[in-house]
Amino acid sequence: MGKLVRLAWPLPLAGTALALLVLGLSLSGLLAQHRAADRIDASTLRVDATISAERQRAKGGVEYTVTYRAGEREYSTTSLNFRHLVKDPGPGVTVPLEVAADHPASARVAGTHYPDDDLPDTQLLIAVFSTMALLTCLWFLVTRVRRSRAHPPVPGSAPLVRS
Repeated sequence: MGKLVRLAWPLPLAGTALALLVLGLSLSGLLAQHRAADRIDASTLRVDATISAERQRAKGGVEYTVTYRAGEREYSTTSLNFRHLVKDPGPGVTVPLEVAADHPASARVAGTHYPDDDLPDTQLLIAVFSTMALLTCLWFLVTRVRRSRAHPPVPGSAPLVRS
């Protein structure tokens, strides 16, 4: 088996490892969004939040910091996506939020399903494409291993050196 792995292409091996990593990370992010949505759905507490700051992102767009009070503590987050729900977001604008009563750090904009409503779709798309890449890389590996088994090197012959 070790000899067959050494004969296989390093690129499909690296592609397989990278696709598995991307698939695992995207699915874990998707699972985290789903858990947060379930936590909020189980015990919803409505609060009014205020946009406290805005910051220009390096790749374009604006990131808003939202602060809200739940119970005795004050929370802030930058991960909420409310550009489609709030007409003119900016500092001082009030945004309705739904937070989990038992875990107030889990918050989403009222009327959405996930804390970051664009993220699950993106992560699902990434998971689909990384699965396709994984299957393609595995196909290359299997094809290479089958070819090496079908045409084993002749004993005593010098290996082909490419320059």
